[in-house]
Amino acid sequence: MKIYFEDDTTLKMTETTIWGVTDNRIILKQGVVIPLHRIHKIV
Repeated sequence: MKIYFEDDTTLKMTETTIWGVTDNRIILKQGVVIPLHRIHKIV
């Protein structure tokens, strides 16, 4: 999946597998998390 998200400075994109979803964030490989409010689009 392609995930378009923002960090503190810019809009970014990563292509990865989503391993889990909580109420507040998605969990990616190696324990990387992205807060849901930072995500713009998932394709």
